[in-house]
Amino acid sequence: MKKGFSKLSPITQVVIVIVIIVIIFLLIRSGKSFFQGLSNKASDTAESLSLGAQGQQKTFTDAEYKQQAGQLYNAMAGMGTNESVIMSVFGKQQNDRDIVELNSAFGIRDSYDLQAWLSGDLGESELQDLNNMLANKGITKQF
Repeated sequence: MKKGFSKLSPITQVVIVIVIIVIIFLLIRSGKSFFQGLSNKASDTAESLSLGAQGQQKTFTDAEYKQQAGQLYNAMAGMGTNESVIMSVFGKQQNDRDIVELNSAFGIRDSYDLQAWLSGDLGESELQDLNNMLANKGITKQF
């Protein structure tokens, strides 16, 4: 490989080195959220399987969880927060497995997971209202 590289013109060598440096920089910069996303996904999958083994069924399809995750993101992204959309989406969830699946579908967006988005966009009393609504359904997952 070294022989092949040395046969390239000096300009091509410089371009290749610059491209490699940029790729390394981008990998390091985005690596944290990438690996955090992988870790969260593995954890959510294991938890979902465990809850399934305990008899909890998914209420929605994977596509529906992704759609709901998109609704949550749109309700929190940008200026202002649409609390009614957030409460509506969580109001549809029926058990802990639904919350785990929704969290997994949300993933990492703009370097933050669902917990961070909710904590950043909802006030203390709104988070308490959300957690109370979930608890009243027997859902133990809390934000």
